[in-house]
Amino acid sequence: DVVAYQGDERAVLRLAAAAEQGSEHPLGQAVVREAAARGVALPEVTAFQSVRGQGVVAMVEGTQIRVGGRRLMNEASIAIDQHEADLSRLEGQARTTMAVARDGQIVGLVAVADPIRPESAEVIASLGRLGIQTAMLTGDNRHTAEAIAAQAGIDHVVAGVLPEAKVAEIMRLQERYGAVAMIGDGIN
Repeated sequence: DVVAYQGDERAVLRLAAAAEQGSEHPLGQAVVREAAARGVALPEVTAFQSVRGQGVVAMVEGTQIRVGGRRLMNEASIAIDQHEADLSRLEGQARTTMAVARDGQIVGLVAVADPIRPESAEVIASLGRLGIQTAMLTGDNRHTAEAIAAQAGIDHVVAGVLPEAKVAEIMRLQERYGAVAMIGDGIN
């Protein structure tokens, strides 16, 4: 989903995908694929920085583009609160929602659904029948994480966790529950 505040959806997707071209993150790659599917030509990027667990910052056509969550925008003092209704609506639909800012102003939102595999809920239910509790550690915000957990039947949610903090969160789960096994998505 794309929500445009300046320009149209195509213009917002063009900036987001241009900035995400250098990203190795699956969400960034999904944005680039969507732009290609819509036939959106991407401009050249002259600088790129991945901000681990937060998003990306890139120079596109002489302007600074930031694509990421609330934390990335807040750290750059970019006002995002006025878009909270759209953010919450999209996150409540189990979409990871990224703000797109050009030179310090939010121009739109890009929301990516990370669909749950059809067999996930049954696997999680099977674990529950064995007495195994499940938890999801994610960099996503709590709203999105809880929507995904509800769809999959996951018992516990730990949201907004940066990659480097996940080990500490696993240790907390070990202290509380005992043995812990982690299944990652390939990023961690």
